[in-house]
Amino acid sequence: MYDLKYINEIEREEFRAVTDRQYFRDGELSVEQVERGVILPYVKADDGLTYGGVTDSAGVFLELSRDAEITGEDFGNYPYAESKDIPYVDEDVIYLGPYKEQWGHFITSTIARLWYVTKNPGDRLKLAYPAGEYSFKAPQIHGNYLGLLKLMGFDEDRIIRVEEPVRFRRVVLAEPSHVPETYYTSEYRDFYEDLKSRVRSEIPVYPKIYLTRLGNEVLDSHDFGEDQLKEIFEKNGFHVLEPSVYSIEDQIRIIGNADVIATVSGSLTHNLVFAREGVELIVLRRQGYPMLTHLFQGAVNHMRKARVTHVDTSIRLLPVNGAGPNIFYISDELISFLKDKGFSYVPEKKPVESWRRYLVLIWYFLRWLDIHCKQNPLRLKRLEGQFYDSSIRIYGYNREKMGWYDEEEGVALRKLFYGIVKKYGRY
Repeated sequence: MYDLKYINEIEREEFRAVTDRQYFRDGELSVEQVERGVILPYVKADDGLTYGGVTDSAGVFLELSRDAEITGEDFGNYPYAESKDIPYVDEDVIYLGPYKEQWGHFITSTIARLWYVTKNPGDRLKLAYPAGEYSFKAPQIHGNYLGLLKLMGFDEDRIIRVEEPVRFRRVVLAEPSHVPETYYTSEYRDFYEDLKSRVRSEIPVYPKIYLTRLGNEVLDSHDFGEDQLKEIFEKNGFHVLEPSVYSIEDQIRIIGNADVIATVSGSLTHNLVFAREGVELIVLRRQGYPMLTHLFQGAVNHMRKARVTHVDTSIRLLPVNGAGPNIFYISDELISFLKDKGFSYVPEKKPVESWRRYLVLIWYFLRWLDIHCKQNPLRLKRLEGQFYDSSIRIYGYNREKMGWYDEEEGVALRKLFYGIVKKYGRY
């Protein structure tokens, strides 16, 4: 169930079309038992796309190992020739797929094949995953990523990182139980129920929690103003926590026992996989465009039968993706939400000096250039298609919300900024 009352009218209907989708897929998932199968690390081919996965004993690529987010379409471009010199490992393994060191991706798609372990607890497999060139990777699985796998019984000595093509005695290749934006299955839900049942943490729990990005060095560097939102919910009785400083067992226990969860949109909302059925979720929107907000979250909300309210809480002057940058502020929509829901503390909007606003805008534009032109130039290319009429309408809408919108000034500012991007942006 969704409450979209607190979303701007420009995006509300587009957002409704996304939230009305049905994500559950019934029926059994496929499993291939690949005798003498080969796991191939990911590499970039001549077509610029990334390839990796599993082949059978004859070297034929198995479509079931394709990763929807990463793998290119024509696997014949993989720069690999069958050879008798391929190392052989006399082990039965389950194929994890590419390890994505980004928490939202990890808990929604990386672990999507591990339902097989829940369904077949007696099959003592090791876990194997391909290394190589792809997004969201790191040298080794570590931290809470490793902690989640350990909770499922995969200690370090049962995890194999595949650095070069390796042939295994048997590769268990399970169909993903969740593909973002496409479907989830009962096996995906059962996996998380199994995971939750293994938790032995006794950390205190709270009925209302606020998950923050503050304190996370990477995420916090992309944001401005979230401290105001945190303070509002803290004053309304929400226990504040930054999830990454907790062990995975503590996270699962705290989130799994909360009745109400408030957080900004993004990976933090994906933690709803650990929540109880019927949980209330308050999403404080940061990035624009409904699909960016809902891409990975729709199936999770549906799976948990969550009661979800989206609230506009960010100034968006340019198209952004999950990387930001984000300017959070106390919006009219947030104040309306707090009043409508009977929150005990509702902040008053205070006027802000123009020079302070200009400082924030300078930070925003420079951070945007840094993120989309310098850190990862491909992001700028992906965003090109979002500079269309609706993005200009959102720009005007947000400028008006800031209280000092002038159409001529807005056009001049856009032209100046686009000129900077054209001169200094590289991809």
